[in-house]
Amino acid sequence: MRVLEDCVNIAPTVPIRTGTLRASGTYEVIQRGLGWREVEIIVGYNTAYAARVHQVPMNFNRALDPAVGNYFLSSKLDRFGKQYVELWGQCVGQRLGMR
Repeated sequence: MRVLEDCVNIAPTVPIRTGTLRASGTYEVIQRGLGWREVEIIVGYNTAYAARVHQVPMNFNRALDPAVGNYFLSSKLDRFGKQYVELWGQCVGQRLGMR
């Protein structure tokens, strides 16, 4: 959830022309094995045009949101990826009663 929150709150942000793209943010946790380290987390936007809006330069409506821009998802993963992994570890630790 933190990744999706950051995509809305930290520039470059997800465009909000109609709100459909922004509202389509999803995540899924997939257990690949028995250990907590064998988990895959998939984060993305579930519209037919999400990848195009993410990567293709366009004329965004900066009057609605001056922080809007391309690479609204990948920029967060590049910038905060290590913090997201640490946060995931903390959440797992709390669930297991380790913290």
